Amino acid sequence: MGFIRVKGHGNHRYAYFVEEEWTEKGPRQSVSEYLGKTEKTKKVREFQISSNEISALGYEELVSKLVEAELLSRGFEKKAKGKMCLALDRKMIVAELSGRALKLCWKGKLGKERGCVLEMNDGFLCARTFSALIRFRAGLPKNSGENFTSEPEEGEELARLVVNAGLSLSSDVFIKLYEKCTGKNLGLAPEKN
Repeated sequence: MGFIRVKGHGNHRYAYFVEEEWTEKGPRQSVSEYLGKTEKTKKVREFQISSNEISALGYEELVSKLVEAELLSRGFEKKAKGKMCLALDRKMIVAELSGRALKLCWKGKLGKERGCVLEMNDGFLCARTFSALIRFRAGLPKNSGENFTSEPEEGEELARLVVNAGLSLSSDVFIKLYEKCTGKNLGLAPEKN
């Protein structure tokens, strides 16, 4: 398990994925991957998914739709299929959602592409956090030697992944996401038409 660490250099902030390991001398951390320059975006409008649309989608499609909705609420505009853009300062941030993958990058004036991480809400949206969220499966053992996880642990893990990816979900939408992930109907969030 790891986390994202942000380091500043001048006016810029850069994100790194850090892994933790326990040794005889205690915990050790090492940077395993450079994720890119962080960009902060603000919400400029409210964008919600209808309950009918939520009901019709599977887990992976719902995760992609929630990410798309979050990006649209931050001023991204849909361009081609799965591609969204946001003009920020003197560069363009491009997000490409395709199936189980997300590519985030910024393009400068010369068309140079560089990896990018969006710092939003209390988390960071990037290919790594999106992938962890979309690959999450409830009811599976965490490690090969463990028993199956309990519902509260599954819910906590899914909530952690949602927050880490920078998504802000209402409790009703989170419950629907959890139900899609587990295949269980909790009966806690009534359908709204």
